[in-house]
This record gives sequence, C-alpha cells and structure tokens, in this order.
Amino acid sequence: MAVVYILDDNAEFAKTLGAMCEVFGHQATSITTAEEFIAQMKKSQPDLVLLDMWLGDTTGIELYKSNQDIFTNVPIVMISGGGHQIPLEAVTAMGEISGFEDVLYKPVSTAQLKELLEKVIPTK
Repeated sequence: MAVVYILDDNAEFAKTLGAMCEVFGHQATSITTAEEFIAQMKKSQPDLVLLDMWLGDTTGIELYKSNQDIFTNVPIVMISGGGHQIPLEAVTAMGEISGFEDVLYKPVSTAQLKELLEKVIPTK
C-alpha cells in the first residue's frame, strides 16, 4: 500500500480520485489548497503526488518549482483537463520539462489511474 497525496482545487474531483486510489489498495489524502498541501508535505512524505496543473491563483508547476525542497524523492504526476487556452500537448511538454513523472488527463478513468499507479509508485 502506498500513500498518495492529491492536490486539486476541485474538492469533489480530489475526493473522487482519492476514492479511486483507495480501490486499488492505496491510502489517499485529498487536499484542495496549496497551503494545506505544503503543510502536509512538511509533516510527512507520500509515495506519490497527483498535482493539478491549474490551482486557482497558481499552477502545479509554480508550486513545485517554488517548493522543491519538500518534493525530495517523491514522484509527481500532473493532472490536467486543459484550459486557460493551453492545449493538452503543451501541458504535457511543460510537465516533462519540469520533471514530472507523467501527466494524467481529466476525466480520469479507473483503467488509466490503475495503469499510472502501477507504473509510477515505487515498489518496496
């Protein structure tokens, strides 16, 4: 069982994605604000972070770049549904350049999430 932190400003989506992770046997914590996420990361490190690209007044990339000290050795997957006039291909490229493990596109299917979790979560 891995510990997964989910940061998405859409509380319903974060909760649903957390429940999906739990179906696959992982412990999920759904977080909706950057401040709460940073505080949680400082308390304990998860095995995986699912980080939304668009977080209201900031982006997942900006959050990651300005807080790299709390992301040590934690795989990060960007979540995006597009938006802000930026095509998904550009979001993928930004994620790759920034060092994210992968990009998960909304809406997320259980099959996509299962494949991602199996690929990204480190085996212990």
